[in-house]
Amino acid sequence: MHGQTMRRRRLRGHLRDVVLAAFGRRQANDEGELIPFRAAFWGAGLGWLFVVGWLISVGLRPFLAFFVVGVGLQMTVGVTRIVVESWLMFVSAPVGQQDFTVLALGSNGMTPSSLVALGFSRLVPDFLGPFSHVARWADFFRGNRRRLLVWSAVSMAVGIVTTLAVTFTLPYREGASNFGGEFRAGSHYTFLSVVSEAKDPAPPDWRLLLCFGAGAVTM
Repeated sequence: MHGQTMRRRRLRGHLRDVVLAAFGRRQANDEGELIPFRAAFWGAGLGWLFVVGWLISVGLRPFLAFFVVGVGLQMTVGVTRIVVESWLMFVSAPVGQQDFTVLALGSNGMTPSSLVALGFSRLVPDFLGPFSHVARWADFFRGNRRRLLVWSAVSMAVGIVTTLAVTFTLPYREGASNFGGEFRAGSHYTFLSVVSEAKDPAPPDWRLLLCFGAGAVTM
């Protein structure tokens, strides 16, 4: 218990140093970090605002946009902590931020445009967990540790391009039905879910929220 308290104090102190360094109010030594403190802080903030603005532009109300992105951020931090402390390669979030938003706020108070934007704007909060292993490997890396970020970005770009190429090439050449449900399940489920929520709006589900909250407090 004492060890956890000390770790939390060090974490709060580190975050305070990062914020003060980002605003130029404190000199912080970030030469050994993968990303400079100022770039990390302002990059995260501007990226967050960009996602919120994009959600608003596709039809989501501003409050819902801020809420769903905030929930996604909390889930990302929680899942990443599990990955870091357990040494697992990957852990998926127990529920998507879109589903949690509908459960927490209820679909009966959302407009059809918000339901559609929420359903078809699937954010991915799970990538930061595997990416945290880059920081772990950096502890064993000699030389300029920030080169790891360059090669990580290159590997992500190769993976994205390869995935898009395979996804668009194989179904058109071989037929998507030959690959089972992998090419159909996601969009099919989302469409049916949005239609069901629009036709039969429901209030917040407090029982599921209570179970979710109990699990979060336990973790």
